[in-house]
Amino acid sequence: MSKIDCQALREAAEAIKIAATPQKLLAFRMKVTPQVVLELLDEREAQSKRIAELEANFATLAVENVGLNKFIKDDCFIYTSDDISPRDANGFKPETPATDAFLADIQAVAFNELRAAFVRHAKVAELDDADTVTLKEVMDALLHCVEQLRAPE
Repeated sequence: MSKIDCQALREAAEAIKIAATPQKLLAFRMKVTPQVVLELLDEREAQSKRIAELEANFATLAVENVGLNKFIKDDCFIYTSDDISPRDANGFKPETPATDAFLADIQAVAFNELRAAFVRHAKVAELDDADTVTLKEVMDALLHCVEQLRAPE
């Protein structure tokens, strides 16, 4: 991480925003050198890569969690002293609100991407609101959009 005084840069930029006097402009220009800009861009790029890596890790964990919950629901059974017949363990699985929220976010993002791809597909097909399409045409378009999302060009 660089030794750039981001707070000083912010204060200089805020001062110019309020009143751009020649002295404040000069003070800002002295703080914002090409070296500073390059370091900030390098930091931003490294952080973006790290965020992408963490998002991939979270996605992997979420998928594993779904698999574990499915396993608990489908294949785990408990026995009690009161009842000798096995009962499924689904009611005993731990709550996973963070995973549930994460998966809901993934689904929402996927839905928004699908919607956007569908709109693009409709525009490419030169459809407008006055056109009537069949359910098969809609399904074909949605499947095409899903394929595009799974394997972008």
